[in-house]
Amino acid sequence: MTPDWQFDRGGNLELWPQGIKETPITLHSKFNRLVVMTTHDTSWHSVSPIVGDALRCCVSNYFFSDMPLRPSQSFHVTSFRGRPEQPLRDLVLKADIALRMGIRKVFAKGIVENKHVYQKPNSGTSDRS
Repeated sequence: MTPDWQFDRGGNLELWPQGIKETPITLHSKFNRLVVMTTHDTSWHSVSPIVGDALRCCVSNYFFSDMPLRPSQSFHVTSFRGRPEQPLRDLVLKADIALRMGIRKVFAKGIVENKHVYQKPNSGTSDRS
């Protein structure tokens, strides 16, 4: 959403198909670009750090399915990790992931109700005006 964004300013989508020990595939954050991807337990992705004081804007949407993409897939909380050059942050974030997964094992729907979940109407009528 940011016209004339230069690659060297950072803010580019990084795909890590071999994990954070390998070099990511970097997609330039070009104006009006659409990237569609699946997310699962091994689809590691990130955004490269912004360089300087420039403001970069983007829109991200996630669509959830009742059926997993892979038959072997199981539930996991949305997780964040430190970049390769941030080992201490990565350690803290791993502990955060373990704590939140432990909570979800006790409270399957979380401790606080998520009010941002779309509920499909039960009737056969459309909810469009």
